[in-house]
Amino acid sequence: KSTISYTLVGLLGPLVALLLTPLYTRALGVAGYGTVDLVQTLAHVAYTTALWGIPTTLASRYHPADTAHARDLVTNALGVGVAVALVLAVVLGITAPWLALYGQRPALTQYILIQMLSLPCGVLHGVVLAWLRLHGDMLRSMVVQVGVVVVTAVTRVVLVLWWQWGEL
Repeated sequence: KSTISYTLVGLLGPLVALLLTPLYTRALGVAGYGTVDLVQTLAHVAYTTALWGIPTTLASRYHPADTAHARDLVTNALGVGVAVALVLAVVLGITAPWLALYGQRPALTQYILIQMLSLPCGVLHGVVLAWLRLHGDMLRSMVVQVGVVVVTAVTRVVLVLWWQWGEL
């Protein structure tokens, strides 16, 4: 039951992205959407790198009966994940102009900077989600996951429309 529930909620994000793709391509054009897609790919690589091994380590070392150890483990995981995310965000922010030049996409710099602002929050989300699942709190885990999909979709729609109107 848990696996099916997590899978269905996990498919919600890609489904929403698929449904919003026509809006993105209409508002941004094919080249603009390609730039946004490139930034999204870079953000996913940065997110995966920042979380690298943290959920697995939590799963192997987490013992809910030992509340003090579990609390320390989750706290340390949050600290390490956010620290790595901040370093990656700064490095990618500094290299964003070079990436834009290399990719021949001038808008890449501002999009990378915007996306990197959310990287530490994404890592917090990933660690909290892993902790909720290990804690056996399926309902809160699903609420957090759906909430992030909704906030992300609304934010992207607002930014895409804002960009289309020439404000960004």
